Amino acid sequence: MALVWPSENRDGWAVEFDNPQDYLDIIENFERLTSLDFYTEESLNRLGEIDPMQVIDFIERRIRAASERRAQDDRYSPIPFRFSHAMDNIRSSVEYVGVLRRVRDWMLREDAWFRLETPRILRELSAGLGGPLYDVLLEWVQSGDMEKLKGVVGILREFNVGDQFYALSREIICRTDDEDTVNSIADTIHSTPGVISGPMSDFIRQRMQEVSPWLDDDDYRVRHFAQRMVQWLQTELERQEAEEELERRQW
Repeated sequence: MALVWPSENRDGWAVEFDNPQDYLDIIENFERLTSLDFYTEESLNRLGEIDPMQVIDFIERRIRAASERRAQDDRYSPIPFRFSHAMDNIRSSVEYVGVLRRVRDWMLREDAWFRLETPRILRELSAGLGGPLYDVLLEWVQSGDMEKLKGVVGILREFNVGDQFYALSREIICRTDDEDTVNSIADTIHSTPGVISGPMSDFIRQRMQEVSPWLDDDDYRVRHFAQRMVQWLQTELERQEAEEELERRQW
């Protein structure tokens, strides 16, 4: 609380540090916490003003320790389910793109905790798929490396709405005949982006409208994918509409 308390004139902080290393030494002690609360997140955001990569170092060490810590205490959470402001200062840093690349690269690690947490961390870092994150993911898509392609597919599960999502998905479909990868994209399109408002049938209908332009795409892989996807969604739509009609009658 003391670290993030603003000064009386709201220009700076109540506790100042002539040597940034002193602040970092304090923050490193927070790695032992079972979970990170609001004040810890705000402390990380302040650290982002000093050295954005140190914030990523902190998060990386907590994820690396997850397997051992969870075995000792199943309440251990490497990062909050959703950061509040822990990444705000990083987004305005000149190191922002470098930070995105570094976190993106965690998708290639063998440790399952990194593959689990990386998409959510990128979501909080970027606040959306637009801008630099799109370009950073496109680098991997265009690399021709199958493992990197699969890494992007895993990340897109956290960003499954909007034009950028469909643009990246199309680029992936154009570049692979791997059924598992293509099916993962289909599952991501079918999944909901968090809580949705209104009937589920409206959501399915919207997905059909978004995928339908691919039926006339120049790439045969994309056309074939769209045909399968629209057929799948149509079947799901009919089933969902029947369930909703039954519910209305019961009411």
